[in-house]
Amino acid sequence: MKKALILLNMGGPNNLSEVEVFLKNMFNDPFILGVKSDFWRSVLAALIVRSRTSSARSNYEKLGGRSPICSITEALCERVNLLARAKLGAGSKFENAADAGAANESPQEISLQSKPPQDAPTQGKALQNEAPQDEKPIDELVCDYVMNYTPPFAEDVLKKYADFDEIILMPLYPHFSKTTVQSSLCSAEAALKRLGIKNYKIVDIFYDSAAYNEILLNLIASCVAKFSADEISQISLIFSAHSLPVKMITAGDPYEAQVKAHVKILKDLLAARGIKFKEIILAYQSRLGPVKWLEPNVADVLRDLQSKKALIFPIAFCVDNSETDFELDIFYRAQARELGYEYYEVCKCPNSREDFAKFILAQAL
Repeated sequence: MKKALILLNMGGPNNLSEVEVFLKNMFNDPFILGVKSDFWRSVLAALIVRSRTSSARSNYEKLGGRSPICSITEALCERVNLLARAKLGAGSKFENAADAGAANESPQEISLQSKPPQDAPTQGKALQNEAPQDEKPIDELVCDYVMNYTPPFAEDVLKKYADFDEIILMPLYPHFSKTTVQSSLCSAEAALKRLGIKNYKIVDIFYDSAAYNEILLNLIASCVAKFSADEISQISLIFSAHSLPVKMITAGDPYEAQVKAHVKILKDLLAARGIKFKEIILAYQSRLGPVKWLEPNVADVLRDLQSKKALIFPIAFCVDNSETDFELDIFYRAQARELGYEYYEVCKCPNSREDFAKFILAQAL
């Protein structure tokens, strides 16, 4: 049996010439800019793109002329593929989920009825189309990736796997939002439909996965490993998540509730491991425009923080991007410096770590 595990993410400019393409595609996305009329959404998107392209290009110049998201995701896929080939090369085929184990727990899947893309899930439930239940051992497993707003786009990638027995779509977002998971899935499912591919599955969100949270816990622990327990007790841990307009949450998007639940899970895990920060705060970043967004904003938290010692963890991302490497690590670091911070650090995302690659691979077993 041949399986393709396709990772889905928003994407980012691969070079400075793609900055405008990225912004155009993002702001023309009805899940991002909730204007019902295609015409008026395109008009508003054009105005936003015109006003933001220059500053966005300047930000990407500070990152070396590109977003890190594609190169890191490519490295993640390569690591997953190495793990898959090593397992197959050892002389044993993958048995259907038999050796995934509790440590690599796979999110549960439920059936998806025949619905058009706009009726994709709104409560973060897993999906699965009508794939065969009696699966054969896996002879070949390939991990690849698709970006929503910049190359590689869904149809170009998915057509390479049209003859595979099964395609597994895995959005690289731990929490569900229409603006992320649903948008990526709709693009991918539309491409699958155009290609006539029917045999696919979709992996659920995974913020409450014990295996995934162990990875995050290890990342946080490694960031403060050089400090004593007394020193850690003087540092504020700030979980930073991408903000959303409050009206989206009011309309039923479960993102905020899931992020808060995730923070609670990680708080408990940190306490169980004996890692005690001065305080643990949830804050939001990347708001845009005059509407009311989820709060508190990272900038406000940094301004009001008495300890002047902060460790930032980007809880809403699995792969570093401009919002982590520029906004958190450059823009807010400069603000912290101006505010007289004694310590300011940003944890890296799971990225292409081996433990995260193993977690990804387990979703195909």
